[in-house]
Amino acid sequence: MDKQGLKRVILIDSYMPGVVTEIKIDGHTNITGRNGFGKTSFLRLLPIFYGDNPSNHIKRDEGKNFGFAKYYLPRLGSAIIYEYQVGSSLKTAVFTALPTSDSQYRQIFIDAEFDLSLFLDTESGNPFDSSGLISRISSKGYGYLAVKTNKEYRNVLLESSGGQYSLSRGRKKLSNLTPLLSSMFKKEANFDDLALFVQDWCKENLESDARRNLESLSINKRDIDAILLDFDSISKVNLLKDKAPELRTSIDNLSRVIADLVAIRTTANARVAANDQFVDDSTKQVQLLSSEITKEKASESLFLR
Repeated sequence: MDKQGLKRVILIDSYMPGVVTEIKIDGHTNITGRNGFGKTSFLRLLPIFYGDNPSNHIKRDEGKNFGFAKYYLPRLGSAIIYEYQVGSSLKTAVFTALPTSDSQYRQIFIDAEFDLSLFLDTESGNPFDSSGLISRISSKGYGYLAVKTNKEYRNVLLESSGGQYSLSRGRKKLSNLTPLLSSMFKKEANFDDLALFVQDWCKENLESDARRNLESLSINKRDIDAILLDFDSISKVNLLKDKAPELRTSIDNLSRVIADLVAIRTTANARVAANDQFVDDSTKQVQLLSSEITKEKASESLFLR
């Protein structure tokens, strides 16, 4: 089965004037270069393909802000081309400059793989003016679809209503992924972004009764905290289950030690009691002998008189 998704990005006379840059991203891609070479500027283009609003990506340089069109599409020959795969065929999504404005841009889907001759005069090496792009596409016999807004672009690419240009199949609505992908790219993704995605998915895919039940579901934060605490405790106990045999052996050994200590204590108590009795008996005998000696001394004293 063919792998769907973005295959390569081509920049023509973009933020690097007069240069045609092509980067394949259908596998593991490593982008290297010195600072200021344009690595981050290129990476910002990836979430834009998947529907992120280009206005979210402003280039800041020497204290000045450059909007998307002014930075990435500064000349009439400037173009950003995304080649992507749908099923077994390749499509192209193009962002070009507009001759009427340096702050706006045009988005066109082309039902064909990337064709350099649509954008560049192969003899002179100079980029074509973007105003003639539609006529060049038509002369090649390629199908195309021009969209007016970023929302329309996102719907065509990521919802099943986009037809031949859509990455979505069946009832899937991939546009819900755009905010999450954008946040992940910016390293700002959090639980709220994921929760919003799950919520939107539920609204789109669950049956009406299930959606109503979900909307009416009320969960107390204390209950959630208690559940998480219980889960954490259970998880810690589960981590110890492999040590249970060792623990049982230790408990058995401890029980035997305690039994031995009890026996020793009983024996010791008996010996102490016996010693106490011996001391008592010895004391009585000493007292008796002492009394007899005293009496004998008294008798001898009378006899001598």
